[in-house]
Amino acid sequence: MILSQRYSHGPVDIFRAQRKSFGLAGVAVNCYLIDGLLIDTSMRHARKELGAFLREHTLRQCVLTHHHEDHSGNADWVQKEFKVPLFGSPMTLNIVAEGVPVLPYQRFFFGRPEIAHLHKMEDMLTTEHYTFQMLPSPGHARDHQCLYVAEEGWLFAGDIYIADKIKVFKSGESVGQQIRTIERLLQLDFEVLFCAHNPRFKHGKKHLANKLAFLQDFEERVKRSAQQGKNRRGIIQDLPMQENWPFRIMTAGDVSLKNMVQSVLDEM
Repeated sequence: MILSQRYSHGPVDIFRAQRKSFGLAGVAVNCYLIDGLLIDTSMRHARKELGAFLREHTLRQCVLTHHHEDHSGNADWVQKEFKVPLFGSPMTLNIVAEGVPVLPYQRFFFGRPEIAHLHKMEDMLTTEHYTFQMLPSPGHARDHQCLYVAEEGWLFAGDIYIADKIKVFKSGESVGQQIRTIERLLQLDFEVLFCAHNPRFKHGKKHLANKLAFLQDFEERVKRSAQQGKNRRGIIQDLPMQENWPFRIMTAGDVSLKNMVQSVLDEM
C-alpha cells in the first residue's frame, strides 16, 4: 500500500509517499515542484500517485539531487510521459544510465528504477521566476547535489540533512565528507530546508547546524575510542546509541551504526 500526501509551502508544491506492507513501513519520501521544476522523482512504487500529482500542475523540467532509488525511481518515466528534460550531475548521469543498483530491501520498499538518460546539469538551473544554484555536496552519496535559491532563502538539501541526530548510515556514506559539506552549506543564508525526508520550514539553518554538531561529536567519540586501542565493537559500546539489529539485519547490513563508525575509522 502506498500512502501519499500533497501539500505546499508557499509556492512550493510537495508530494510525499511511503510504502507500507506486511506491517513494515518504508521511509517517507518527498519531492518538490516549484515553477515547473520537479526536484527528484520519488520511488517507483509511487508512480501512479506521482503521476496524478504532476497532472494537476505544469511540469517543464526535472532534476535529480542524486541517484538513489527513492529519488530516481521515476526519472525515465517522467521524461517520457511528460516530454520534459531531466537533469543531473555528470556522476548521476553515468550511474542512472548504467542502472541504479538496488538490494532486496530497497526493491521491496521503493522499487527498482529503470535505466534513464539525463541531461548534464550546469552550475545554475533557471525557471521563469527563480535561479537555482547547483551545489556539489558529497557525503550521503558521492554524486549528491543541493539546490540553493539565495533570494528566497531556500535550500533543497536532498538527503544531506535527514535529522538533527541520526543513528545509522547507508553503506558508502562518509561522516567526514558530510561534515565538510555541511560546513560549506552553513556559509549560505537560508531559512527553509527542503529535505527529501524531513523538511524544516522554520529555522532550517539551525537544524542543519545541529546535525553538524552531532556529527562532529560522533567523529570525536569514535576517534578517541580508536586511539585508546578499541576495536569497532568496543567503539560502538562506548557510544550513547547502540546498533539497531533488526534494521541492520533487514537491510543486510546496508544501513547500520556500524557503517557510521567504519566511515570515521576509514579516514583516520
